[in-house]
Amino acid sequence: MVKTKIPSKECLEDLLELFEPESKLQILTEVPLLPEAGFSYIFEWKPGCRNDKDWRSDGYRWVQGATKTVMSKNGAKCTKFYFKTQVDNRCVTDDTFQKRAISCSMYPNRVLVRYLGDETSAIMFAHGNSKNPNKLFTRTKDSELQKLKMEKDKYPVKVYSEKLVEALVNDVKDERQKVDVVRNLKQVENAITRERVKSRLGDDEIYHLIELKQETDFIHDIVLSPFQIVTCFSKETLANFQNLIDRDNLPSICLSYDTTFEMGDFYVSILTYRHTEFEETPVIPLMFLIHMERIEYVHSFFFSRVAELIPEIAYSKKIVMVTDDEKAITNAVTKTWPDIPLFRCWIHAWRNMKLQLRKFNIRDKVGVTSYKTDFISLLLQKSEKSYKSVLARFYLNKWDKKFSTYYDKNIDTDINKMGSWILLKFGIKLLTNNQSESLNATMKRLLNWKRLSIDHMANSLRMIDAFFLMKIRRGKLGCRDYTLLPQLQEESAGRANVGELPEFQSSDDLFKKIKSSRSSKHEEDTVNSSEKPKSVIYHTPGDSVRQRAMEIIRENRIQLVPSLKHWSVVGSCGDIYVVTLFKSGLRNMTCTCVASALCSHILAAIPERANGIAGVD
Repeated sequence: MVKTKIPSKECLEDLLELFEPESKLQILTEVPLLPEAGFSYIFEWKPGCRNDKDWRSDGYRWVQGATKTVMSKNGAKCTKFYFKTQVDNRCVTDDTFQKRAISCSMYPNRVLVRYLGDETSAIMFAHGNSKNPNKLFTRTKDSELQKLKMEKDKYPVKVYSEKLVEALVNDVKDERQKVDVVRNLKQVENAITRERVKSRLGDDEIYHLIELKQETDFIHDIVLSPFQIVTCFSKETLANFQNLIDRDNLPSICLSYDTTFEMGDFYVSILTYRHTEFEETPVIPLMFLIHMERIEYVHSFFFSRVAELIPEIAYSKKIVMVTDDEKAITNAVTKTWPDIPLFRCWIHAWRNMKLQLRKFNIRDKVGVTSYKTDFISLLLQKSEKSYKSVLARFYLNKWDKKFSTYYDKNIDTDINKMGSWILLKFGIKLLTNNQSESLNATMKRLLNWKRLSIDHMANSLRMIDAFFLMKIRRGKLGCRDYTLLPQLQEESAGRANVGELPEFQSSDDLFKKIKSSRSSKHEEDTVNSSEKPKSVIYHTPGDSVRQRAMEIIRENRIQLVPSLKHWSVVGSCGDIYVVTLFKSGLRNMTCTCVASALCSHILAAIPERANGIAGVD
């Protein structure tokens, strides 16, 4: 190859022309190894594949110098990448040989890669942590490292063996093994360990969870091994549900469960039920599960706890369960309650159908809406016979043949778990909107915050549970969203003591409470380190601690007792805690609760903290 000069400035439009067929550049799906200066090519990958960064691994040692985002004349977004060769382990670079790459929104799933300068200046050397200076280091391609992350539940030795066998089966050439195959067992161990660490609970999160469990009576199980599991529920919610079971004057109860909510490093699964005392039959959260793995063991543990707490479910003739088609969930439900009718959620089924329509290139809004209308009309048929008749017409005269084949194999086989003619036997109507629309909207707003700690999520779920309990209480008193059935309205009116009307709270009010407690990244602890007694651990308080301190102040559960020189704080469960801030003129903060760190009771009592917390309202 002819050695090339490295231009200081390049015309963007000229570079974009290289993506066009007229440039006659090679379009490769495999990254060339150690290409010479002057070589250019276009790297291409399939949509959804994990090899979109493999072009970075070509056998050389590179240091990325800069990334620039620019707009072309026609408004296309382009990203430029600049690399220089690394000449030693101190990240010293040499700019006589460079790699430059550019991606453009006009050419999806492609990147233009060029090598400029003189490749003879590139130096190969050992990794900085290597004990053998003669063992040259080459970067493994990114897609291979991504695959290792997916194997975090296996033993590293087994994964390493599988990778070697895979390379042998695929006949990977010797010269490509240093890039296309994992380097050694240690690399596999490191990748798996890093991925496992991401899913572990931190010490602070565990501590705050335990503190929250002792104080609020909302968290009931904290399991750390072999899988991290946290179960949450309120006893009032369980009592409300148990009060509905097998009542002659009420329809059947529909339980629903899925793992829709992926909250960054963990999942939140919610067991919900339809409250049959109200005309709207609103969906109410019954119990919450926070977990790291979507496996049968975790769901079985959760359902066994539900069965232990509400044994009436197993014997009830008026309870049905609705889930998505996830095998881990359906197997766990069947093992726990073999006699409960198990239905498939039609909304999840439609989502799967919608994905298939996209694969069959049926993407226009009118066409997709037509298929959805057809599916709902099938579900609303009054008998299986009429369903089969209508389905046959769709197969013959309306639907795409590939989609018809998919429907026949994946949806029609479960139609007796979704059709309204089956649901009506249990007094349940097929609803054409999402059963958990209100709850889903609430959870999606939490999802938009991206990263929440587990203790903050648990406390947020407690607030969500209290929010729905408030709506139930107000509904029974004839206020706002929920309307009691006519026969129950008469019973409610005849009661002497119906209870005090709870203050109304909107969903926006709920999120103001949750969001206002999120600590700033730059928040500094106001406690002077020179005044810290040895008996207390001081740190910047977590979000869940702040949340509970705010609640104490809002609900006026803290009172100064001057004669005894302490604060009296009423906990969430009614327990009274004594907080002292000073002793003999020095700051010496203590609390009679079990916490050894800065707790919500102390935080509510600290004047400078209290003022700052109260100020958010």
